[in-house]
Amino acid sequence: MKRFSQRPVVAALILGSCAAPAVAAEGDWQHTVVIYGMGAALDGDATIGDLTVPIDLSMSDVFDALEMGAMLAYRADNGTWSFTADTTFMGLGATAETDRGLVKADVDMDQFTLMGTLGRRLTPHLEALFTISYVDLSTDLKVTGPLQTRQ
Repeated sequence: MKRFSQRPVVAALILGSCAAPAVAAEGDWQHTVVIYGMGAALDGDATIGDLTVPIDLSMSDVFDALEMGAMLAYRADNGTWSFTADTTFMGLGATAETDRGLVKADVDMDQFTLMGTLGRRLTPHLEALFTISYVDLSTDLKVTGPLQTRQ
C-alpha cells in the first residue's frame, strides 16, 4: 500500500508564503510570480457509449496516478489596474488488467488550463474582474485483449 507524503504539501506552503509582494508606491507596477500546488479527489461517473462506471478516488489515489503536474501564476498590479495569468497542467495515467491477465487497459488523461484576468480596483477592498479561460481535456483509453487491441 502506498502512503501519501506530506513533504510536497509543506514545500508548496513554504513557497506560497514567500510570494508576498513588496509594498510599492501608488502607480508603480508590482510583479508577482507564484508556483503552487493543490490536492484533489475525484468523484462521479465515467461513461463510454452505454457503459457507465462510478469513479471514487481519494487524494492519495490521484497522487499515485499523477504522471506530471505544474501550476504557475503571474500577477502585475499598479494599485488601480491588474493583470493575472494562471496556467495549470495535470497528467494522470493508470494501467489495470484482469486477474488472469487476459485483458489489459491503459488510460491517460491530460488537462491544460490557461486563464487571463483583467482587474480594476474600485475601492481599497473591492476589485472588478474580467476573466477569459481556455481548458483542454484529452483522454486516451487502450484496451488489449487476447484477440485484438482497441483504442
